Amino acid sequence: MRAKIKQITSEDTHEIRHQILRPNQTLDDCHYRNDNAESTIHFGAYQRDQLVGIASLYHETLPDQYAINTWRLRGMAIREPVQQTGIFNERLVLSM
Repeated sequence: MRAKIKQITSEDTHEIRHQILRPNQTLDDCHYRNDNAESTIHFGAYQRDQLVGIASLYHETLPDQYAINTWRLRGMAIREPVQQTGIFNERLVLSM
């Protein structure tokens, strides 16, 4: 089943970040620096109206003088039942 990719809030990412990426930390530890920056974009993958995956993109300036418009993918996580199904593959890139 294909997932629907849509933009979400940083708060929407916390439950899956906690469950998949930081299970031994507090829910507060699932808030990343720059989560609420104006340039940051969060995506959610939905199947049957249920959030099953998340990914966050942060606009960052790198020390390389040629890297003018750079983005960092961080906090990408997918719930267990749909891991390794490719729900974020090209669809995330096309959503940007």
